[in-house]
Amino acid sequence: YLLNLLSSKKRYDDAVNNGLLNCIECGSCAYDCPSKIDHVRSIKLAKKVYLALRGGKK
Repeated sequence: YLLNLLSSKKRYDDAVNNGLLNCIECGSCAYDCPSKIDHVRSIKLAKKVYLALRGGKK
């Protein structure tokens, strides 16, 4: 939930500091989410945007 919230507010550095790049996109968070939010999709997008902003460097 936190990674989704931070990335939706374009706070990518904060998301990275909270484990964005460590996420293996397994889908466990989506399975447990009572709101049925597609966290994996938003995490993939946040990773892509973050890396693009950083020029592909982690």
